[in-house]
Formats: sequence, structure tokens, C-alpha cells
Amino acid sequence: MQKLIIGLMVGGALLLAGCASNPEDKYASIEHLSDTERNQALKECFKSDLAKDERQDCLARYAPAEVGYRCERRQVTGTRFGERVCTTQRQRDDERQRAKETMHRVSANGAHLKGPEGG
Repeated sequence: MQKLIIGLMVGGALLLAGCASNPEDKYASIEHLSDTERNQALKECFKSDLAKDERQDCLARYAPAEVGYRCERRQVTGTRFGERVCTTQRQRDDERQRAKETMHRVSANGAHLKGPEGG
């Protein structure tokens, strides 16, 4: 009887540990995930009690390749420490386009301000 109780306790503890595990342990083989399993893994990236960097790594691991999710370190003005920024390909394209438009606007205003002599 005592062995049965201990066996049930150990089995219950293993089940609870499995439920509390992070998505990486649960979905080890990402290449063979169905869309439903991939979506569930992405949801678990937010449910889990993960630090920001761990959550970003989790998202990068399970996001579909066509989304182009990528993390990089960017320099922050006023400090020698960088900041980790994670974006999708669409966000990077939008940011690049806004930067081009801003540079065009600044250079057009600068040419206008110089006057006919050029400075």
C-alpha cells in the first residue's frame, strides 16, 4: 500500500512538472510541429514565468520563418550598454522606410534653406 501511495505521489509530481515546464522542453522538435502546436508554443511563451530575454528567445524559436522574427543588440545613447530589441521583418522594413522618408525630408529642407548660392 505504501509503495502505491509513493508511486502515485511521484507520478503526480512528474505530471505537474510537465505542465509547469517551459515550451522548449515540451516542443523540442520544432521542425515537426503542426501549426496548432506551433501556435500553442507561442502562447506558452507568454504564459510562462520567463524573463524578457527568455521570452524573446522563445518567440524567436517558435515564430514562423516567414515572419522574420529576429533579436539584436542596439546601442543606447548615453550609456555603454546596449539594448536587446526584437522585431519582425515587417517592423524592420517599416522602420527603414520611415528613416528614408525622414532623410529625404531633412535633405529637401536643407537644400531649400541654403539659398541660391548654396550656402
